[in-house]
Amino acid sequence: MIQAFTLATAYERIIAGTSPDEALAKFLDAFNRASNIQMLSDVLLHAPRLTGDARLDALAGAVADYLARQHRLLHIPAWAFEPERFLKDYAGRVIATVADPQATDLTRFQFLPEDLLLFGSESHGLPAPLVDSARARLTIPSRGQTKSLNLAVSLAIVLFEAHRQLGTSA
Repeated sequence: MIQAFTLATAYERIIAGTSPDEALAKFLDAFNRASNIQMLSDVLLHAPRLTGDARLDALAGAVADYLARQHRLLHIPAWAFEPERFLKDYAGRVIATVADPQATDLTRFQFLPEDLLLFGSESHGLPAPLVDSARARLTIPSRGQTKSLNLAVSLAIVLFEAHRQLGTSA
């Protein structure tokens, strides 16, 4: 039996020195030659090993998500949505934004250029494991009755402050 050329295989080849263009082209060729939904699903089943290149590593999840949706596969691989997979190897600080008065006030927080800011949904915030694994927890101070802000507004406020502190290097 011939071993399928999976997305995980493509990333193993990239880690071994094959160019990403060549390895991913070979994967896409194999994917497009799959003859049924089970074969299509199988080539996306296993999570690729991280390469250390944040953009290339994020691309793996985006490719799996896109191909699964385009080909109407029964499931999008769960690993494609596991942020912890990418965050554990992030070299900079991971900063969780939370609506918690015990977190560091935005006005007292010192941003660094390599900070990675995480924002959760308006209704649920960030998942607890992400907040727990972050190097710092940041909150936007509020006065009065406001429990939370719209996500876009929160993002704008935090990014404005980060840009103000870091200047044009942000």
